[in-house]
Amino acid sequence: MKKVMFDVGNVILKADHKITFDILKKYGVPEENAVNFYNNADYAAFSRGKISGKDFCAAIVEKHVKFPLTYEQVVEAHDKHIYEVDTDVMRIVSKLPGIIVFTNTNEWQTFRERELVGLEKYSDKIIRSHEIGMLKADEGCFEKAIKEFELNPGEIVFIDDNKENIEKAMIAGIDGILFTDAKSLEREMKRKRLF
Repeated sequence: MKKVMFDVGNVILKADHKITFDILKKYGVPEENAVNFYNNADYAAFSRGKISGKDFCAAIVEKHVKFPLTYEQVVEAHDKHIYEVDTDVMRIVSKLPGIIVFTNTNEWQTFRERELVGLEKYSDKIIRSHEIGMLKADEGCFEKAIKEFELNPGEIVFIDDNKENIEKAMIAGIDGILFTDAKSLEREMKRKRLF
């Protein structure tokens, strides 16, 4: 039987960057600055584990939102964008004998994920970008995960909401399902005989 590999953000956990932007606006950050919170090289470096949360916070304040925020305010604005577990997806996960998790994440998101769902209960192989030093879109990331976690790519089906990530997985020999919603996912998983 094939093993199912799940992304986390916008698959298992619901997330919306607009929540972060609204919190930042509440603190007085102009909208045109708030939208720079995620789309920058420092956020990518944080998600690769190349800089710490404190360094990321300093970069947000000094370079990206350019507004005097406290560390606690930056963490709150960031963490609240992950707002709930997708219970329909978790119903699917609970039918499986165990999953692999592969997620672009950072230390703050990992803490939030553990707070909301605790994926260790469902998986003994959790691959987090900030722990392996690469994002899924990085060249060779899937190959590195396959080698480090001793995975057989021909026996894995990867579920992600990002088409580029699915394409990268397929280049590495992993089958994929583009996630849109739980109902479509369940239908596709049955078609691929994953239940």
